[in-house]
Parts: sequence; C-alpha cells; structure tokens
Amino acid sequence: MSKSNINIEVETDENKVPIHIEWSASDGDVKDRKAKAMMLAMWDTDDRNTFRMDLWDKEMEVEEMKFFVHQTILTMADSFERATGEEKWQPLCATFVNTSLRKWSWRKSKPSLRRKPPRDRSYCQ
Repeated sequence: MSKSNINIEVETDENKVPIHIEWSASDGDVKDRKAKAMMLAMWDTDDRNTFRMDLWDKEMEVEEMKFFVHQTILTMADSFERATGEEKWQPLCATFVNTSLRKWSWRKSKPSLRRKPPRDRSYCQ
C-alpha cells in the first residue's frame, strides 16, 4: 500500500480573507501550484454528511468564478457517472450549466479559462 499527500496552503489577510492559495500533490508532479479558488468536499461516513470548504482569493474575478462553477458542476457530473454508472445526471447538469452560460453573458476575452469538452461527450458542446 502507498500513501500520497495533498497539501493546501492558504494565506489570509487580517480579516481571514484568503489572499493566496497554493497546493502541492506528492503523486502528481504538482508543487506550489497557485490557485484563485478551491472547493473541497469530503464525505463523513459516521455522520452521513458532506464536509465542504469553499475558498477564493480577493483577486478572483466574477467572470472567473462563473467559469469555475461551470466547470465544477460538469466535473461533478462526470465523477458521479464514473462512480455509479448512472448516466441520467450528466445531461441534466449539462443543460443547467449551458443555460447558465447563456444567461450569464460571459465575456469572450478569456477563452483559455473555458473547459475543453471531453471528445466523447456531445452534451458539453
């Protein structure tokens, strides 16, 4: 059996608002990688409840947050399908995020932030 470490370092201002988020992963060649936001969810089997930690730094722009939430919902749907084999959530999540995309009227100035759809998933296009 092997073990891996994922380290998250958060620097805050005097009001405990994050100003710098950095993470490293021992198994993934990731060292001191900067992030503007993070969402961490852990399932507690004893309490049958989810522990969540959502952080974003002062510099996170609203447009970036929209991309972040959009991509997170799509990847959660991917994870759910892989874990359960149930495919019905994928189209529902995709419809929600694609509708949101149109309603949010996103700027086109930062195309590199947009998640590239998986090749075998036509619902993301």
